[in-house]
Amino acid sequence: MASGAFARSLLLPVLLLHGVVSLRTETEENTTSNASEHGNSSSAVPVGQLGLESFDIGPGKHGHLTSSEQTWRRILVEQRRPKSATEILLAIGGGTGAGAGSGNATLDAEILQRMQYQDRVVLVLLLAAYFVALIFSATLIHRQATNASPIIYYADPRYSDAVVDSNDLDEYLEAFNQPPTDVQLHVRGLVPLPGLLPHVVDDSVELWQGLYYRYAFSFSLDLTPWIVAEDGEAGDVRNGMPEDDLKTLAEFLETNSNDLGRVQIRKTVSWHAWEELAMNIKHKIRQSGFTGVLQVNFKQNDVMSVYKNTPWANFLHMSSTKILCGLSIFGYILYFPYMWFRVSGPVLRSNFKIDIDVDSYWELVGNKLSAEGFRSSDR
Repeated sequence: MASGAFARSLLLPVLLLHGVVSLRTETEENTTSNASEHGNSSSAVPVGQLGLESFDIGPGKHGHLTSSEQTWRRILVEQRRPKSATEILLAIGGGTGAGAGSGNATLDAEILQRMQYQDRVVLVLLLAAYFVALIFSATLIHRQATNASPIIYYADPRYSDAVVDSNDLDEYLEAFNQPPTDVQLHVRGLVPLPGLLPHVVDDSVELWQGLYYRYAFSFSLDLTPWIVAEDGEAGDVRNGMPEDDLKTLAEFLETNSNDLGRVQIRKTVSWHAWEELAMNIKHKIRQSGFTGVLQVNFKQNDVMSVYKNTPWANFLHMSSTKILCGLSIFGYILYFPYMWFRVSGPVLRSNFKIDIDVDSYWELVGNKLSAEGFRSSDR
């Protein structure tokens, strides 16, 4: 009997908590304590007197509830009673006093109900303020992205300042199909380091077989003055781009209505027999006394991305928008798929070449190479 009564005393508070979204822990403890003080486990009344059906809440006999259990049942019944709109508004605006636990089931139920409604309203107000702040910030960023410039297309400003204010094919190519401006021959010399030194030398790099090297010298030979289109007549802006890519670009300029439409121009630079020049450079530097590792690289590819100058596109490409999406927690869930689907357009090819043979170029740089790298003047 004692174990059954104890089980019922624990189960009824759990049933109450199951119907409450957010109740304050301290208040619940006070309610339990006060309800126990006002009752005695030996005093019981028939369940029928509470207007409730008898039910099994433990392994012992059922059909009578102690006074503390009566208090919990009354609170539970009051909690589940449908509330009118007026009662809900009064509960939100009413006070809670020092808390529940007076021993009066109706009063305790009303106080707990008020706490529940007020907690929900506070949560809703916080969420509303949060989303209002996000919407207000997004509005400011969108206004900043709007401009009255006549520019229609612009290249990625991180790499180029090319722009155009027309949909004309030739004007577009004249702006964006220019030869690459960062075509160089990179030469680096590295020397090995003892095992402990890499931890204190900032410019050390790890190469193959776990050995560490540091840069003895590094220089780049500019090839930009000799870049020309691979085919076609001199001065023709369409030079270097295949005919099918020209048709694709013309169609894009005439018909594409996607604000996030993008054109990528992959510029490839070729140089016949440049590997022979690389061998000559390595041989000359080694003859001068350098004993480390030599690397000679020729940058042959460059990609130019061209975007539309529209408010919506500018808004989505701005770094402030990406930061705002991060602050909104769920923003990136929508941002990345949307950008992946919408940022689309043709990928075009444009071919260039270095219009100087390696022997002529060697005459320009050969006598300036030494064990220390590149000398700007003869010594």
